[in-house]
Amino acid sequence: MRDLSIAEAEALHGGRLDRRCRYATPEDGVPCNLTGSLVYGIARWSEACSGCYEGYYTDHGRGHGCSECGYTGRSRREHWVPIPPADADEAAQAQAKGE
Repeated sequence: MRDLSIAEAEALHGGRLDRRCRYATPEDGVPCNLTGSLVYGIARWSEACSGCYEGYYTDHGRGHGCSECGYTGRSRREHWVPIPPADADEAAQAQAKGE
């Protein structure tokens, strides 16, 4: 992934984007198979640590602490997710309205 400036991201996306977020595009320039997007945003969340939590509910669980999570019982995760092009957003809104 190659980081984009907000101007580059908006040009590739075809619409306005949140200026507080980070955006990137694939190094090979191939669009996402699912959305056809060239712009990706980063999604961040925390979950129970996989090294010390022994339950099933990782979204709200908390482990007893280990060196993997810094003895907090939670770990931070992040992943790049494709942002659908602006024209796809407009088409989805028109379809929802029944146009």
